[in-house]
Amino acid sequence: MSHSHRFLALGAAAISAVAFASCGGVSDSDVASVDGTTISKTTFNHWISVAASASQDPTAKAAGAPDPPNFVKCIAAKKAAAPAPVKGQPDPTEAEYKKQCVEQFTQLKDQVMTFLLRSTWLELEASQSDINVTDAQVKAEFDKARKQAFPT
Repeated sequence: MSHSHRFLALGAAAISAVAFASCGGVSDSDVASVDGTTISKTTFNHWISVAASASQDPTAKAAGAPDPPNFVKCIAAKKAAAPAPVKGQPDPTEAEYKKQCVEQFTQLKDQVMTFLLRSTWLELEASQSDINVTDAQVKAEFDKARKQAFPT
């Protein structure tokens, strides 16, 4: 199979996995299922926190991940971090802060779900293809890539 056909097949399979992941049959403690393998809310929440931390300005005070459905902590963090409004301008409203929190959560959720669905699907494909990679192999490849990207 040519590289372009493999890429198209991979893309079609990934789209199918995403499409079927949101179908019924997922318990309340899970967010998705890919070919019978579930992705838990705990795993989702962990990666939301990771994504939120990675997307924040490193010089700013850490606000943490948005906290649906009411976003109380997110709104409080945004209020605390907001600069004073320009003279004559009103302070942003709680609804405006909440809208920002909802938008941030939606972006993070989309990124995290894509990551989780793809990684679960890839792990299943690797397992079915009898591909096994050890932690030591992953670390060695990571170190190799890091040395190439950041030679000292």
